[in-house]
Amino acid sequence: MMAPETTMAIAANATTKGDVLGTARVAGIQAAKAAATLLPMAHPVLVGNVYVNFIIADDHIDVEAGVDTVDRTGGEMAALVSVTVAALT
Repeated sequence: MMAPETTMAIAANATTKGDVLGTARVAGIQAAKAAATLLPMAHPVLVGNVYVNFIIADDHIDVEAGVDTVDRTGGEMAALVSVTVAALT
């Protein structure tokens, strides 16, 4: 949750910190590819594609991520790490 003015500034790319959503998107993509190094006992996943999208509302921004992989499991953990790191960024 944030002040509506902050949400508008982020959406308009008018913050002093630069492109907030672009930076968060790159961080989320990098995080998805590094999930096995961040999560104990997680196995490496062959990540083919990662998307990170933002849904801007009045007082918050939702983050969603998806991971394409040929592996049977682990894609969901990569996507969760992606969302978490993008939101923290």
